[in-house]
Amino acid sequence: DPISLLQTTQFSEVDRARWSPNSQNVIYFLAKPKNGEQKNLYRMDLSTNAPELILEGVRTYDLSSSTIYFMGQNNIIYKANLDGKSESQLILTPIDFSSSGEKIRLIAYDDNRQAIISDAGELYVHTMEKREKF
Repeated sequence: DPISLLQTTQFSEVDRARWSPNSQNVIYFLAKPKNGEQKNLYRMDLSTNAPELILEGVRTYDLSSSTIYFMGQNNIIYKANLDGKSESQLILTPIDFSSSGEKIRLIAYDDNRQAIISDAGELYVHTMEKREKF
C-alpha cells in the first residue's frame, strides 16, 4: 500500500524522495521539521517508518551507488557517504543563481561531474577541471 511521507513523518514540505541505491526498503527525502526554516536530508527504513536525520541545511541532492552529492544553503556542492559521514567540499565558491528562492536540481554523474539546474533554466556544469554556466 502507498504511504504518505507527510502523514508518516509529520514533516512539512517533503520533497525529492529517492530509493536508496543499496536497500529496497529505504528511502531518502528532503523535508522541513515542524517550525524549521531549512530543509534537511532524511533517510527512512519503511519497515520501521522512523526517519533518521542524515544532513542539515540541504537545498538539493542526488545519490550514486555509495555517495550523496548535495548543495548546502550556501550554494556550495559537497559529497558524503550514504550515512552523511565523511563530508567533503567539491567546489570552493558558491554558485550564484539569479534568484535565491529558486528550486534547484542537482544531477550527479560521478565524483568528477555534476550538473545544477534552476527553475529559471540556469544550468551550471561542474567538472574537476572547471565550473561553467550555460
